[in-house]
Amino acid sequence: MYKKISLFLITFILTMMITGCGKQTLLNDSYAIVYENGTPYLINEVEDKYSLAKYDYIVNDFNDYITVGKNKNGKLLYGFIKKNGQEVIKPKYLWASVMREEKAVVTTAKGQQIINAAGKVIYKFKDGTSSSSYFSDNYLLVEIDNKVTFLNSNFELLDLTFDYATPFQNGYACVGVFENNQMKYGYLRSDGTLLETPNGEFPFDFVDNFNMGLARVGYLNMSPAKETTPGVDNYLFNYLKEDGSLLLDDNKIILNEKSYILEYAQNFSPDGVALVGFYQMIKESTSAPLKPYIQYYFLNSNGKIASERINSGGMIGDLYFPGMLVGGTFRCRYRAMGAGAWKMYTATYNEDTDIYRIDVLEDTDLSNNPDLSNTPPTEMTNFRFSKYYSENVSLAKIRISSGYYGLINSSGSLVLSVKYDKIIY
Repeated sequence: MYKKISLFLITFILTMMITGCGKQTLLNDSYAIVYENGTPYLINEVEDKYSLAKYDYIVNDFNDYITVGKNKNGKLLYGFIKKNGQEVIKPKYLWASVMREEKAVVTTAKGQQIINAAGKVIYKFKDGTSSSSYFSDNYLLVEIDNKVTFLNSNFELLDLTFDYATPFQNGYACVGVFENNQMKYGYLRSDGTLLETPNGEFPFDFVDNFNMGLARVGYLNMSPAKETTPGVDNYLFNYLKEDGSLLLDDNKIILNEKSYILEYAQNFSPDGVALVGFYQMIKESTSAPLKPYIQYYFLNSNGKIASERINSGGMIGDLYFPGMLVGGTFRCRYRAMGAGAWKMYTATYNEDTDIYRIDVLEDTDLSNNPDLSNTPPTEMTNFRFSKYYSENVSLAKIRISSGYYGLINSSGSLVLSVKYDKIIY
């Protein structure tokens, strides 16, 4: 009998070791989701992991609550976990949005509902009304009768409807209506009123979210440089202020007492500047024909050029695809013989000249990190801050030629090993 019990215990222990069925410790300090060998994990800054292998689906979003899915009887059902791994609502919904502001939209056999973080139903959608969005600034984007509008936190629908809208961000939502078979755009304030501009409520052909009190807007443009430059948006850009006025006169920036039409623009960054650009005809060599190349600069919130030129104009050694300046650092593609590589650059502000000086971080090939095999990144995202990362530094995701991903900080240091199939942070 004792031999049978011992054999059972040995078998049980071996099974536990092989399958990893022991109870995991919740990872309260996680800041990202990683995939390693196809398995998803929560991960913290010292690379402790919490396995999410029990789930068949993980939403591509990291927040206080994470939407997960599990296959049951051939159907994918959705539920929610906290960012530490604790399951708060078992997968049981036919569909679920991400959870924001302690609320989420879910679909059951009886229709769509809004639940709170405890899973209690707090609102049931009426016939003809639905949502595939999430709460933001106390509003939920909803669809009704082939139009879109917003439901507030008291579950009241706004009187206004639109043909297009985005969730609220920083107090405004981008909205659009068809005018003469063409979509025209404007902004809705969080008080439920439209932002008036000198040219009306829907004057734009392109809009983006407000950041740092300014929003990138655009008008259709068909200049020759645009027509011969594939992959570049066909817009003339400007920035809209919260009072409805435009930052730049005639969509132009002034450089060395000359004015240039703003043909490229990014949103304003947390550093208070936006990457902008315009085209100039440049020769790649003395014998080459003139070609349009974009010239990049940083623009400050006063509408003034705030940096030296960020690229040199289409030649070997040129910089292209610069990114957003976050925490004094931005990423940029470097044109080299036969190939290009992503590098990191710093922008240092000089109070005397009111200009940012651009410098390359010399170790941005990350060659001091053995697991990169002295290989520069083949991909690098924009830097951005994560509220879940302990240090007040921005992070960027990198990818190397092997296909693996890691994270670096704004100093160029590796903070998450480059060995993961996917990273969500």
